[in-house]
Amino acid sequence: MATPTRRGGDAVVAQTLRLIEQARSTAPRDHRTVAVGIGSEGVIDRSGQVVSAPAHFTGYAGTALTARITAAAHLPVHAATDVHAYALGEAWRGAAAGANTAIFIGVGSGVHGSLLIHGRPWQGARCVAGQIGHTISPQALGLTCTCGKESHVEAVASGPAIRAEYERRGGGHLPTGQGVIFAAERGEPVALETVAFCAAALGTTVGALANVVDCEIAVIGGPVPEAGPCWWAPMEEALRATLIEELTGLPVRRAELGHEAALVGAARLAWDTAERAARQATYSGTSPTPRPREWL
Repeated sequence: MATPTRRGGDAVVAQTLRLIEQARSTAPRDHRTVAVGIGSEGVIDRSGQVVSAPAHFTGYAGTALTARITAAAHLPVHAATDVHAYALGEAWRGAAAGANTAIFIGVGSGVHGSLLIHGRPWQGARCVAGQIGHTISPQALGLTCTCGKESHVEAVASGPAIRAEYERRGGGHLPTGQGVIFAAERGEPVALETVAFCAAALGTTVGALANVVDCEIAVIGGPVPEAGPCWWAPMEEALRATLIEELTGLPVRRAELGHEAALVGAARLAWDTAERAARQATYSGTSPTPRPREWL
């Protein structure tokens, strides 16, 4: 079911409620829906409100997702930013399973990240942690990012940025970055140069982040990293060239769950929310010591 990105927050809430009702009506008779997990575009704060949303998501900012869905569905709800849900899915059932600390980078229409600590995404004080796409990249100097600022890695490493770089190099017009990657996989010289350049820009940025946080593993996913060696090899070469000596053995893995990672992460949010509700009911309103508020 497609998300109604052009119809505002009311339409998103209504569709979510329809999905909840569908889950209730199709569940086996001995099962019941006990909690809801949501991974959503935009920045979602701890109360489950949409703080900001991408430009294509009209009228979504300000939507109180958790409060409205809880009130209408009479279920506990946990909503989170989609990249954190994606990372949580990979940490629970994917490439980062079993890791205590990890960095996850997603590359598609933008460049997004999530830092896992104790296996949970770190949201930060303002719920915007992981904005790796908005760090400075030498390869992006002078290029304008989607946020309006200049020289961010997203302006050179995202799918649309790959297409734009290909055109700057005289490669002609292709409709998408994926088209440039396909041309590179066929051996087209300008496409190969473009993809290697853009992939290396991302690798340098991920390596620099790894130097800062010293995580157990780096996981890279999204539509762009699904490309073959023409993208992956220059990305990893640049990443490893950036790492300090102590981190030369850092495992770098492809994400394993594909587009279902965010769904798996949302399921984990629902699972945890149901468990917390059950504990609170068991202990008459008391609960164990909470995790730090910056964790998801």
